[in-house]
Amino acid sequence: MQIINKIYTKLVLVYNISQNKDLNKSKELAYTAIRNTIGVLLFLSIIFIQSLIDLFIADFKIKRSDFPIYYLYLGLGIIIIGFIYFSKVYLKPNLEYFPIPETKNPTKLKRYFTGYIICIALFGGLIFVLLRMLYIYFG
Repeated sequence: MQIINKIYTKLVLVYNISQNKDLNKSKELAYTAIRNTIGVLLFLSIIFIQSLIDLFIADFKIKRSDFPIYYLYLGLGIIIIGFIYFSKVYLKPNLEYFPIPETKNPTKLKRYFTGYIICIALFGGLIFVLLRMLYIYFG
């Protein structure tokens, strides 16, 4: 939770200083960014795990009499709904804003925000490329 709080604090500073939002709006935007980032990472990880199961463990075919694939998707849906509940009940009340005096430089904050977005995009691209390669070579 300490890492998430550090990211939260830097995102609050990004929205507050470099995008000229007030502190409460910055906190809400930072919470939304953290929640969506964790959701994207969870969703892409679930798709990757489901693809590994599909490729190496079971051969899923969608037919009227083939129910295990529906159970798998039902389980994935329950995980996503559980994440939404987790973020409302646990994540939002536990985020703490600790002002860091040495990061008041808007240029450094913009670089941090750009790096944050690039890291998320690279993770998504890496998952996409890995899945395409897995399905090409093993599918």
